[in-house]
Amino acid sequence: MGVVVKGLKYVTQISKVKAHIKYIGFRSNELAVIKAREEYGLDNTRFFSKDENNADYKQFVERIENHKALRHPKSVKAHKMVFSLKQEDYKNYLSDSNGKDFKDLIRSTMDEFEKYRGQKYDWIAVEHLTDNNKLSSHPHVHLVIKSISEQGQRLKLDKEDYKFLREKFDVQYNKVCEYESKWEQGYRQNRELTPFQSLEKDIANATKKAYKAMERDIEKAKYKKIKLENENIRIKAMQVEAELDRDKSYSL
Repeated sequence: MGVVVKGLKYVTQISKVKAHIKYIGFRSNELAVIKAREEYGLDNTRFFSKDENNADYKQFVERIENHKALRHPKSVKAHKMVFSLKQEDYKNYLSDSNGKDFKDLIRSTMDEFEKYRGQKYDWIAVEHLTDNNKLSSHPHVHLVIKSISEQGQRLKLDKEDYKFLREKFDVQYNKVCEYESKWEQGYRQNRELTPFQSLEKDIANATKKAYKAMERDIEKAKYKKIKLENENIRIKAMQVEAELDRDKSYSL
């Protein structure tokens, strides 16, 4: 199972906040909505927040626009991010979660993020279960979070924050269901052996170990032989040298 949490570029202009929210909220056409309803039994066209299933995006924009700390033209107004699942993983979550959907998964993840930061945040999000006129292969949620907490602390997101969100998103998913992708299933099945295959593997491993042990013994024997030969050569050299010294002493 692969989860994705991706941070998009933060927004400093309120006009771009409005444009982005309208884009993510209203890009799905009626045909795509019908397909999502037929496949998942869900209506993914409404904004949601931590407390509401039908959040008012205009009020959210107003809360950003009217916040004193965010009125400076260069101040970051909001952060954009995307939470994504593979289609098969999303279907598995719906079937195993006893009535829960993407909204619950996002809420529990953001709740963990608030605990991690020790702050409360104002955010709005919308599900995208379709791409153009077809079901999306990666159902995802676009989330926009106000760049200042309810306690008045500015929100700056870095790689560690997105890593935390990704990990918690994965944890919250796996609290509901454990799922193997097709690749994971194939990998596991390739590793699972029949009793006869296991016996063959054990015999092959034992033979390999015995062969390596024999190779080590041969190498040790060769080393001992070479060492002995070198020692004999050294002794002979010393004997020859001693005889030469004796011959010199006799000649004197």
